[in-house]
Amino acid sequence: MSVSDIETLVTNIEEKRLQHKPELLEQLANKALEDINAYVVQDRNPQGLDALQARVLLLLGFSCLLTGRMEMAAQYTFDSLGLAIHQDTTLLNASVQSQLGIIFLQLADYNTALDYFEKSLSINRKLNNEEGINKSIANLGGVYSSLGDRDNAEKFYKQAELFFEQTRNYPALISVLNNLASVANTKGQYDKAMAYHEKALQLNSLATDNMGLVNTLLNIGDVCINTKQLDIGIEHFTKAWTMAKELNDP
Repeated sequence: MSVSDIETLVTNIEEKRLQHKPELLEQLANKALEDINAYVVQDRNPQGLDALQARVLLLLGFSCLLTGRMEMAAQYTFDSLGLAIHQDTTLLNASVQSQLGIIFLQLADYNTALDYFEKSLSINRKLNNEEGINKSIANLGGVYSSLGDRDNAEKFYKQAELFFEQTRNYPALISVLNNLASVANTKGQYDKAMAYHEKALQLNSLATDNMGLVNTLLNIGDVCINTKQLDIGIEHFTKAWTMAKELNDP
């Protein structure tokens, strides 16, 4: 297998990483890593191989992140950073910094998460990468939400909402809308929260984002419970759990 073949393989895995089950994603990434390592064993190290290896390690970190293996997720992603850090103005480096931010956010190390998301934002701004800029902004909103700073969380989410709406990135927009609804819910602004959720539901048919729909249904259930609509809340929870089970066990 040539380097070009490996790059095509890695690109295909990246493009479908959200469609694959984590186990399959990990299997495909490990196969690509074996192919890359074969070049090292044979003392062949063509230009671009480090970047390819960094991309595969990032995928392995992502698969571990999806399955809650946070220590392994961090290790793979730091290994990827070790290769990508020398390319400090590349999209690859921005992606690695962002994934580290997500890992530390999940670990509730909010200051470290904030640092990595800000690094990702800085790189994306140097590249004028509007998509990356707004994903970083949305991630910063997630950190502030976790810190209980609802005003800053809302500010960042609203910035991202406008961009994703303009670019019709519906999966990202649905995620931001659900986050805005969660902020409104914690503020006791239940009508506002429900309006965000209803907009997310309408967009789901355009995004074909089943996990996004699961999250929306769960969040609507939360709002219903908070507004004492217990039967409706339980109905939405049941729909979400049934759909999640079908997605995990098709």
